[in-house]
Amino acid sequence: MPWRADAPHGGFTTGTPWLPMGEANLARAVDWQANDPASLLALTRAALALRRVHPALRHGAFDLLHADGAVLAFARSTAKQGLVCVFNLAPEAVSWPAGLAKAGRTIASANCGEPGRLPAYAAVVFEAET
Repeated sequence: MPWRADAPHGGFTTGTPWLPMGEANLARAVDWQANDPASLLALTRAALALRRVHPALRHGAFDLLHADGAVLAFARSTAKQGLVCVFNLAPEAVSWPAGLAKAGRTIASANCGEPGRLPAYAAVVFEAET
């Protein structure tokens, strides 16, 4: 993982790295992403913050709801909280999974668009009945 774009080996090591650090990887260095609200670093930080705030994402029971093609949907639930997480892992939009109702308010989303569709690489987390 490159930490600094201007450092040898991206700031990953002061030694000799096992694998080379390509120029394309340096463009994803943490120091370049740190002030970009649309960066992968910002998305990762938001996902970790979401996990800290919602105990069901850390300790909840896991129930696989849909795993077909590029769409993955699962529920995480505790006695006090239920959440449904839906992901489109494809580079194109897909239809919302049949039989999967969106029950509660949206807790978080990334790259979401029109109702009934999941855009490319979209994710949504919403409340579910417990």
